Amino acid sequence: MLSAWILGGLFLDSWAHLHQKLALETLLTPWHALFYSGFAACAVFLTAVTVRNARRGYPWRLALPDGYELCLAGVGVFLVGAVLDVFWHLRFGIEKSFEALYSPTHMLVWIGMGLIISGPLRSAWRRPGLPPQNLIAQLPALISMSLLLSLTAAFSQHFNAFYIPWASGQRRPNPELNPIIYGDIVYLEQALGIGSVFVQTAILMGVLLVALRRGLLPVGGVTLVMGLNMLLFNASMLPPALAGGIVGDLLLARLRPSAQRVPEFRAFSLALPLVLYIFYYAWIAATRDGLWWPVHLWVGSIGLAGLTGLLVSYLVLAPAQPDVAR
Repeated sequence: MLSAWILGGLFLDSWAHLHQKLALETLLTPWHALFYSGFAACAVFLTAVTVRNARRGYPWRLALPDGYELCLAGVGVFLVGAVLDVFWHLRFGIEKSFEALYSPTHMLVWIGMGLIISGPLRSAWRRPGLPPQNLIAQLPALISMSLLLSLTAAFSQHFNAFYIPWASGQRRPNPELNPIIYGDIVYLEQALGIGSVFVQTAILMGVLLVALRRGLLPVGGVTLVMGLNMLLFNASMLPPALAGGIVGDLLLARLRPSAQRVPEFRAFSLALPLVLYIFYYAWIAATRDGLWWPVHLWVGSIGLAGLTGLLVSYLVLAPAQPDVAR
């Protein structure tokens, strides 16, 4: 809940940078108040738990549950980034538009946030034995995973087809422009769209497949992670995310992919992004004035998504190496 608080503040601040440009020449804004109060709540909670457990006799290095010590480190990284951010703004001014995503001090803040909100996921990962294949038992880890994906989506939003639907008819370039300018715009919009599919598929499947390999992705988990992530990031694109998640869970139930069932693991990695982007383009065509891309391109990008998921699976679960005779 505290992680959702701080992430909600981040999204509100991002919205303000895009839509309230005249109100950004100060650090004293309602969205900053929500954002930094969320951070303060996380910091107070983690510090209080640390002190309480230390007084109970735990060594300081063990005063937080396993996996949460990096949350406290994240508080420190966030605080350093926030303090430096004040001086950065005084020297260089307030960032506008997506400049705010990539300033060095803000990137420190993102790293701190990532360390904080991924605590429940790390805790579940480090727990000995096989994780219970139960949605309720894995709920904290799954929500943590969703928030981590949303944070990643926030600072990679300009390479996210679920944020900017480059293929939609609403973005069709004006053919009456100068032919050279028109050709450049067409090329850039299509290249950015294809790149967005590639980047976001790699991020999504990287997170899901790592969790799957550890046994932290029970049936129902794909829909929860993808749905909650899209609800936080861009609710207008929730239907294709939910549809892709439901099919993903059906694939989980049918294939039962795992580190021991490698062919099924590869098949899941290929099929999930394929299905997700089929639903994506169908939703875009139905709600955003159709598709202006050539059929070769948007159908090909669906295949690219599937191949990207498959290739990521080889990073997560490498093929077994043969014994080498000495």
